[in-house]
Amino acid sequence: MEMNTRLQVEHPVTEEITGQDLVEWQLRVASGEKLPLRQEQLAITGWAMEARLYAEDPAHEFLPSTGRLEHFELGRHIRVDTGVEEGDRISPYYDPMIAKLIASGASRGEAIDRLLDTLDQVEVWPVKTNAAFLARAAADPDFRAGEVDTSFIPSKIDSLVPDPAPPDAVWNLAANAMLAADFETAGGSGFDPWRALQGFRANSEPDLRVALRHGAETRMVDLGEDERIEGVATPSGDAMLVFSEGQAFAFALPGAAGGAGGRGFGRRFAVAHARPRDLGGRAARGQCYEGTEADHARGDEDGAQSGGAVRRARRGAQRGRGGAGDRRDIARADREGEEGSDR
Repeated sequence: MEMNTRLQVEHPVTEEITGQDLVEWQLRVASGEKLPLRQEQLAITGWAMEARLYAEDPAHEFLPSTGRLEHFELGRHIRVDTGVEEGDRISPYYDPMIAKLIASGASRGEAIDRLLDTLDQVEVWPVKTNAAFLARAAADPDFRAGEVDTSFIPSKIDSLVPDPAPPDAVWNLAANAMLAADFETAGGSGFDPWRALQGFRANSEPDLRVALRHGAETRMVDLGEDERIEGVATPSGDAMLVFSEGQAFAFALPGAAGGAGGRGFGRRFAVAHARPRDLGGRAARGQCYEGTEADHARGDEDGAQSGGAVRRARRGAQRGRGGAGDRRDIARADREGEEGSDR
C-alpha cells in the first residue's frame, strides 16, 4: 500500500468546492493535531477546475520559453496561485509552470466561463505561454460537456493551437494605440513634430494611416471608423504590445532595428492648413498653420496675429540690433498681417 503525504498540484480544486484549507490541515497534522473534520462532516458544493499556465510555445511543439517577465499581469477575478512576479526570470532549470488559475462556480459551465474570462486577460511578455491554447481547450464543446478522454488533445491539436500571426483586428488596435500614444505626447517637452504620426496634409482632412511592423511583416493600416479592433494595448519602449485572447503581439514602426526607426519611416504626414480664426486662434491637434515673410495669417477675435515676418522683426528688435527701421518693419508686418489672407 502506497501513501502520498504531499499535496497534489490540483489541491486548490478540492479547497474551492469544500471550503477547507488543506495546507493548514497538513501543518496541523504535522504538528501532532488530529484532522479538523471527519469524512462525513465534509460537503462538496459547486464545481471547480484548474488550468496550469506554462511558459511554453504551443506553436513550436510546446517548447519551453525562457527569459525575463518584462510584463506580467494575470486576471484577479478567480483564484491565482503563482510564485513569480513581473521582473522575475523564467530559467530552463526548473518546471516552466508559472501560475495555476483556479475557477469555481455553481455549475461546470459557470466555472468554465470564469476560467475563459481569466485566460483571455493573461498578459505575459516576452515569455510565451499556453494561455491561448488553454482557452481554446476550455471553450471546446466536448470539454464543456465533459466528454473528454486521453485522445482529446491529439485529436483536436490543429484547432487548439492558435495561429501565431496577429489577426486584422489586432493590427487595427495596434495602429490606433500608436496614434493615441502619439497624441498624448504632443504636448510634452520631448515631442518632435517631424517624428509624429499625426502630421498634416494641405487643404484636406488628415489621412490617418499608420505603417506597422510585426516580426518580418510590415503593413499599412487604414484607421477607418468601422474597423474592428480586438485586445488590450500597452506601450513598451518603442513597441506597442497587444494582448488578445491569451496571446501577446509586439508592433513597432518600420525603420531602424529594435524600435520606432528612423525619422519619417512608418509615418504619413497629413497637413491640414487652416486660418487661425477658424480654429479659435490656435492650431487644432493634428493641424498646423505657419507664416513666412510673405505669408501671414489673421489671429482670433482678440487680435492675436502670427507671421514669420512679424516674429523675425520683433526678435531682431528684442536682441537690440534694430532701431527705427526695425520698428517700421514691425508696424508694416502687423499691418500686412491684419490685411493679408492665408496662401
